[in-house]
Amino acid sequence: MNEKIAIVGVGNLLLDDEGFGVHVINKLKDCRLPENVKVYECGTGALSLLNVLEGFEKAIILDAVKLGGKPGTVYSFKLDEDELNDGLMKILSLHELNFAIAIKIGKKAYKLPKEIIVIGVEPKAIKPSLHLTSEVKKSVSKVIHLILKEIKKSAI
Repeated sequence: MNEKIAIVGVGNLLLDDEGFGVHVINKLKDCRLPENVKVYECGTGALSLLNVLEGFEKAIILDAVKLGGKPGTVYSFKLDEDELNDGLMKILSLHELNFAIAIKIGKKAYKLPKEIIVIGVEPKAIKPSLHLTSEVKKSVSKVIHLILKEIKKSAI
């Protein structure tokens, strides 16, 4: 099958756990991934995400998400039309324009992946710092495991 897969880390490296997605992307760059998998760092520009995702069949988006759980809690879910249409997605991203709204807008103008998976982590701190908190740092290996599992699933 070998779908073209984009793995995209979003976030701000200058703000503790807000940089979670980018930290994971930096770890993935050290992994040997299949040729059909590309990794990208998109910072906090939700609209730039659309250009990156265009033409891929599957996307995995990594971000800090506030859902009220314990810091370091890992969330994984498919982003589908129902979630894009209800109010739930408004609370997920910590950026000016969250990526779910950007994707909803982009579906009309871009050829976006039919499957979009969000893997997020509950942040503990969003303040000036270049480092993840210990609770969020502990979740990085779990998230990488989830990503590798998704890649394997697409290869079957």
